[in-house]
Amino acid sequence: MLYDDNALYFFAKMRDYNPDSIMRQMTERDEEGISDYFTIEINPFDDAQQEFVFTVNAARVQIDYLNTLSDGTDYSCMLYGIVQ
Repeated sequence: MLYDDNALYFFAKMRDYNPDSIMRQMTERDEEGISDYFTIEINPFDDAQQEFVFTVNAARVQIDYLNTLSDGTDYSCMLYGIVQ
């Protein structure tokens, strides 16, 4: 993980011995579908009240939201991800 004044940067290298079996379903942004994926959940205040969730699936679909106990899920935050 790296960060600067504007963003957090994560790098993950995942391997699969059978890459042909990786599930990839292209969906609209913020729609999970049926795919293998990588998710990062961040609770910046360690208060169990809210968390930012960032997901990228194997079809390069990005899912990002703020989840709070009081307001539920808010999909207005933005993730910029690259999957190769």
